[in-house]
Amino acid sequence: MSGKRELLVQYVDKSNFQELGQIIRIPVEEGKKTDFESEVIKFYGGLGLINCNGPIELGICTFKKRTLIVEHLEHHAHTQELLYAIDDDFIMPVAPMLDNEIKNSPDLKNMVAIRVRRGDGIIFESGVWHWVPYPLKDESFALVGFAKDTAKNDLVIYDLDERIRMIEK
Repeated sequence: MSGKRELLVQYVDKSNFQELGQIIRIPVEEGKKTDFESEVIKFYGGLGLINCNGPIELGICTFKKRTLIVEHLEHHAHTQELLYAIDDDFIMPVAPMLDNEIKNSPDLKNMVAIRVRRGDGIIFESGVWHWVPYPLKDESFALVGFAKDTAKNDLVIYDLDERIRMIEK
């Protein structure tokens, strides 16, 4: 497995993620209305939506620092997935589903390497390929949400033919 291909890591934003899912971010732009506000709270609802036909399972994922080399991708064919950066930024590769007769394959030509800021989250659409986050420190944590038992019943792992290196600016 060679490592010739490289992806430049970019902070996640609408321009590089709109076809892959939703971004959840604390609203800071002028004019964003709250759903509820008092002297001690501002609640911004509807920042992201997960569609499923039953309970949503929430968990904590811990992941360890390693070289920014991608050898595998995974996806969930039937559910969306939330990853929310709790304690630090993380980096991860993300690719859409290949749109041809080969099902369960990532579109590696359109893969991006994204950096999610601490306090931001992303919701992958069903079928979007990604891999375990790469933390910037030795170990980091993310809140994970998806349909109950997704990790047991709706997890497909794809082994890449060649390694892909993610490069930070």
